[in-house]
Amino acid sequence: MRASRHIAILPLLPWLTGCVAVSMHSTRPVEVRVTDRGTAKPLAEAKISVDYWYDSYGVFYVFRVPTPAEAQTGSDGVATIPLATFSYVISFVAAGTRFQVTPELIRHGGFPNGSYWSGQTGQPWVEHPPPIIVELIPKR
Repeated sequence: MRASRHIAILPLLPWLTGCVAVSMHSTRPVEVRVTDRGTAKPLAEAKISVDYWYDSYGVFYVFRVPTPAEAQTGSDGVATIPLATFSYVISFVAAGTRFQVTPELIRHGGFPNGSYWSGQTGQPWVEHPPPIIVELIPKR
């Protein structure tokens, strides 16, 4: 009897120990075009992955986190992958390069930023464009 009371309390644990949020995202198929920056040719067989997460610090819980997805471009450099307009972290990687994808890009399409900065102490920082160009085109 005592064990059954503890099991009944387990689903309530997040509400008792911290903040709770429910993600109200939508998921839609998005066409991803990957092009080699140097040759301007489509990049065939480029692996694309997306994952979603949030940093809770142990006191914040998000329910309904989107499911990760993977796809691979065809010979035309195009793949379709389901993307969610998640309000927290969207980890989007194409051909080994991480890109900054936002809910607005997923809704309306565009070119995510994948550049990075480097520099040495006392030297100016230099922005490096990624070796590929990625375009997101939401399907209607």
